[in-house]
Amino acid sequence: MAGASAHMIDASPSRRALLVGAAVAGGLAYGYLIAHIPSPRDAGVFWVSNLSAPWLALAFLAGWPQRSRPWGALAGCCADVACVVGFYAQFFTFGDSGRLGLWPTTPLAQRLAADLGGWVSFAAPWLLAGVLAGAVFGCLGACWGKSRSPVAGLVLAAAFVFESAAWFLHNHALWPPHSIWIAEVCFGVLLLAWVVAATQRRRRAT
Repeated sequence: MAGASAHMIDASPSRRALLVGAAVAGGLAYGYLIAHIPSPRDAGVFWVSNLSAPWLALAFLAGWPQRSRPWGALAGCCADVACVVGFYAQFFTFGDSGRLGLWPTTPLAQRLAADLGGWVSFAAPWLLAGVLAGAVFGCLGACWGKSRSPVAGLVLAAAFVFESAAWFLHNHALWPPHSIWIAEVCFGVLLLAWVVAATQRRRRAT
């Protein structure tokens, strides 16, 4: 009976919705904070805020407490879309007619609509990436939370280990400072070791 009650509580729609809301709040905060890490003036220097693996990890974490893959995918999707919104919020002018190139007498509703349309057009590729990647890694997070799926954990660790290789293949160079890439790979290796240990403990427990 206790197990059944716990399952019913876990499956509560209100709890699931609350977790999605927390994922959105976390995504907004993370996106806003990393957008304000000072960027280098030299375009050939890598900006730590451009690391992709942490965004995937955030979606994974958002899906982790969910106990169904659809809800995990939704939570991950919302978290990563919120990341994009938080990251690019600084480009939304809130209807500033001067920045929009409109007359000050332009109605506020029209200015806000133009502002929102321009912002969405600018951020659209990253919003789409947030939807797709967030849904995938949110689903993986739910699988990990429910059964400690080794595949889900390994995919997350691989994102940290191999991001530098993907960057090199795409850009034919690995922009400095290389210490950022080394730190990310080391974190990925530690995460991989933790995933292996967690899955082994799960198997022994069952």
